[in-house]
Amino acid sequence: MSATGQDRAALAAGLRRLADVVEAGHASRLPVITATFAIFHPQADAAKEMPAIGEALGCPLEAHVDRGTRDWYELRGSLAGIKVAISAPAAKVCTPGALQVVEVPGWVPSPAIAALITPAEVSR
Repeated sequence: MSATGQDRAALAAGLRRLADVVEAGHASRLPVITATFAIFHPQADAAKEMPAIGEALGCPLEAHVDRGTRDWYELRGSLAGIKVAISAPAAKVCTPGALQVVEVPGWVPSPAIAALITPAEVSR
């Protein structure tokens, strides 16, 4: 399922409202403020879209694999205090194997995704 233009507009409006709350100082009365933004990309074009989204974010990203019934390959980072994660089925964005530069056991990311990650930013 992909987000419609209406879904994206509603999400953007919600994020603006949250920003208004933080900027107005209401959030200062809360003991802890955290924000996480997750982008799930299960579609067939994930291998093309995942690196494009990562480049658009423009923040350092770490590679992770969440194992379960289906392995999910994730790029995680922090964008101005908001934790971000871009996730896609590993089989759609990687090939089976292991690459020493990007040490995520079991999966080798596509070259476009690997270009977003430096060895120091990789975690298991």
